[in-house]
Amino acid sequence: MMGSPILTTASTILCPHGGRVVPTSPDGRALAMGQPTLAATGSFVVTGCPHAAPDGRPDPCATVHWVSSGSRVRAGGLPILTQISQGVATSARGTAAGTVMIAETQSRIAAE
Repeated sequence: MMGSPILTTASTILCPHGGRVVPTSPDGRALAMGQPTLAATGSFVVTGCPHAAPDGRPDPCATVHWVSSGSRVRAGGLPILTQISQGVATSARGTAAGTVMIAETQSRIAAE
């Protein structure tokens, strides 16, 4: 079984509407390609989401919670995120907006 690339602070993660997912508390204890890895338990905010509710009111994605992560590898005791991890973006009103897209990440270090 091949592993999946580990996500770091240099990874490009987007909400379903193209807003950028930004880690607010990366753990610097474990590095991949010189960048801190991302833990599934960390905090993530969304910036620049253009989504609007059906009535036209702005309803941008605000946060992301991860529903799956790297199954075997941990950093500092926390499960790390990989390219196949799944996160759900949620608006400030608590509406689930869909699955985030992992657009780009380093490719040299992988985990199962």
